[in-house]
Amino acid sequence: MIEFSNVSHSYREGRPSLAGFDAVFREAIMTAIFGDNGAGKSTVAMLANGLLKPDAGVVSVDGLDTVDAESLWEIRKKVGLVFQNPDSQFVATTVEREVAFGLENIGVESPEIRGRVDEVLRLLDISELKDRSPRDLSQGEKGIVSVASILVLCPEYLILDEPTSHLDRHEVERLWSLIQTSEPKPSIILITQEREEIERCDHVVALECGRKTYDGPAAEFLNASYIRSGLTELAHELVTLGIEVIPRPAGIDELVDSVWKRRRCTAKKRDEEILFAKSPANEKPWIDTIHLVDGEYVYKKGLPGEKVGVEHANVDLRRGEFLGIVGPNGSGKTTLSLMLAGLFRPTSGSLLVNGFEAPRGGDVRKLRREIGFVFQNPEGAFFTDSCLNEVIFGLKNFDIEKPEEKAASALGFVGLPYEDFGKRSPFEISYGEQRRLAMACALAYEPQILFFDEPTAGLDQKGRDFVYDLLFRIKASGRTVVLISHDLGPVLDLSDRLVALEKGRNVYTGPPVYLGKTSLGEQLGLRESDVHEVLIQLKSKGLDVPIEIFSPRLAAAAINQALA
Repeated sequence: MIEFSNVSHSYREGRPSLAGFDAVFREAIMTAIFGDNGAGKSTVAMLANGLLKPDAGVVSVDGLDTVDAESLWEIRKKVGLVFQNPDSQFVATTVEREVAFGLENIGVESPEIRGRVDEVLRLLDISELKDRSPRDLSQGEKGIVSVASILVLCPEYLILDEPTSHLDRHEVERLWSLIQTSEPKPSIILITQEREEIERCDHVVALECGRKTYDGPAAEFLNASYIRSGLTELAHELVTLGIEVIPRPAGIDELVDSVWKRRRCTAKKRDEEILFAKSPANEKPWIDTIHLVDGEYVYKKGLPGEKVGVEHANVDLRRGEFLGIVGPNGSGKTTLSLMLAGLFRPTSGSLLVNGFEAPRGGDVRKLRREIGFVFQNPEGAFFTDSCLNEVIFGLKNFDIEKPEEKAASALGFVGLPYEDFGKRSPFEISYGEQRRLAMACALAYEPQILFFDEPTAGLDQKGRDFVYDLLFRIKASGRTVVLISHDLGPVLDLSDRLVALEKGRNVYTGPPVYLGKTSLGEQLGLRESDVHEVLIQLKSKGLDVPIEIFSPRLAAAAINQALA
């Protein structure tokens, strides 16, 4: 077992990441570590296999103390850790070598290495990736490869830090199937924010601000108020809006009946949450349309490892619209977005801005000034010594006046007030705070068009709610927004149009209302939710609500508006 006894740990800035933490992670069970971003979950993971040492207390693995240098080799053979950001884990030039790297380090013979690597690649259905560089893969594919590189070592304990945050539904099921059937089966420690994943677990340890708040059976945790299902989240949002409903409904029918009984009550309105409200559009936009015509992008064209990212894509982006881009892992979503943003020039085909070929050379600066791109893993682009300077850098590139003032304002807009975050290092804030910082960098120079690539991956519920509120405000301002996300409910809720990709091809463009009812929608994971079913039943009873909504917050706003 892995045991923590009164463990405390602080990073360089002196803020305690863990304080007086006691926990036991036992063999042969799956334990979830649950908590908000910055609660200390990843710190627990790195302490467990000796990557970090406790400032106080003891961490032991099967009786071996992690501060004992002579025990570290054995501890790291026992405890495999898959990081939240797979890029920080890669060391080799091909997927095959990446998966083999750990086996070579522990002295496994070459014939056995080849057999074990081939087997894990086959089981995860990624054999076709073996000759490609891990750096050239989609984020979802990188996640699968990082798990394969640890699972192939057959560790006794497997720690997974948000392993499914970048995976589509089918990849998630394939991953869990392999983990559950692997022999010998490891004891799993799962860091997660998702209710569906906690339901797979036997035990839960919950953290808040570095302190343990729960340690017990997963079933009791799910039944308590620690984490809400879609139904209870919807009920919570309705209560917040002043609609008195059952706070923890037993099922869809009970919540529907509870809402229906309140249909004549006066509901409280919050102007900022009235569905689909819009404020005046940007007064002086010069980009009316961006149109990718028969666009193709080939990675490493003419070189070993050549890979088609997107082919024969015809996609247009219109001023003031909210465009959602969805598809399985490796389908070309990020590649398509980078082409639309002018960051990748098509290998063939054309990118037209207002009907004319996109500018090249020095003229591209005007286009870049109007386009902001929040990347999937923005922390890889940070390089300054403070959050404020990170935002200022982009402003100075565009010769914007009063950059310090605008940077401080942007930090405050994304919930990182200058007083608390301005002087802190971008590398010593939590994962969720890094995502917000990246948004501040993109928003500070007020671009006309904003791209968000998986902005909620790995965020806790509060972080996701913040991002969706932010996207809603940006949409209401009249700016053009492109959202690439696996969190499909909000994509459907917010998008005016949807583009679906599969194997680099555009297989659907149109209203999001229709896609969820097709076999393609099922393939992409667009399943009807409990929240969606509540709206359908209320509509059938005569309440005038839109039914194509999947997120609890927007569903509550729609019900509130219909009841008023």
